[in-house]
Amino acid sequence: MNHSTKSSFKLPKLVENVLSDTGILIDNLFADAWRSLNLSSLSHRAGIHKRSGVDASQVVYLLMMWCWVGSDSIAMF
Repeated sequence: MNHSTKSSFKLPKLVENVLSDTGILIDNLFADAWRSLNLSSLSHRAGIHKRSGVDASQVVYLLMMWCWVGSDSIAMF
């Protein structure tokens, strides 16, 4: 990831507080939101498919999770 690029995008204060709170595990929060919004079904209906291997919705979930966790390497998955 290129961390040297500055973004003008500012998260809402509530989201900033949740992300900075050490008592909240962002991966669990993200998994609950993914499940409650039924994003797997939405990605399938949007036509995001793969021919083989890991399901496309799982790939999208892991890539989004990688961004939110802020890890420099995807190898942790």
